[in-house]
Amino acid sequence: NVYELPKCNDTLTLSTYFGRVFSHKRGYVFELHSDASKSGEVAVKATSFYLARVVGNTESKGLPEFAESTLLRACTNNGLQAESAASAKTLRKLGFSNSIGRQYASVSGDYNPIHLWPLTSRLFGFKRAIAHGMYSHALALSAIAQAQAIDLSDKVSISAVFKQAIVLPQSADC
Repeated sequence: NVYELPKCNDTLTLSTYFGRVFSHKRGYVFELHSDASKSGEVAVKATSFYLARVVGNTESKGLPEFAESTLLRACTNNGLQAESAASAKTLRKLGFSNSIGRQYASVSGDYNPIHLWPLTSRLFGFKRAIAHGMYSHALALSAIAQAQAIDLSDKVSISAVFKQAIVLPQSADC
């Protein structure tokens, strides 16, 4: 599907709804779909997958098992072609400081406790604060654009798959 991208001042109607639920070795994974419509027509679609951690076996619940291929199929079904990891090359190292979660929160307004402090992130099962997914996505996209691997002035589709948390402080390859 080709959608007409919304303009800066367009009025959008947002709709968010649950999709499938999967069993996972660490709990359950569920889909969350979000649509942004303009004048009754879908302008932007997004699908996110979230892990709800559970102690114990979730395999006997009769749910399909979640696998990385589920993510890749979701990208392909939306007309995106995933690049294989074998053909990808490192463009540069991205640095994530201890305070980047708080810095990003002050700009974005996203004060999720898992991104702010080690103490607050421990309440949600993380040893230390983790980077915001949208920040790491934007930083990687910026690095790709700076390396002239893509031209953002062209109409492009961007897909991100978050496989594991970036525990702060840390660096990551892009």
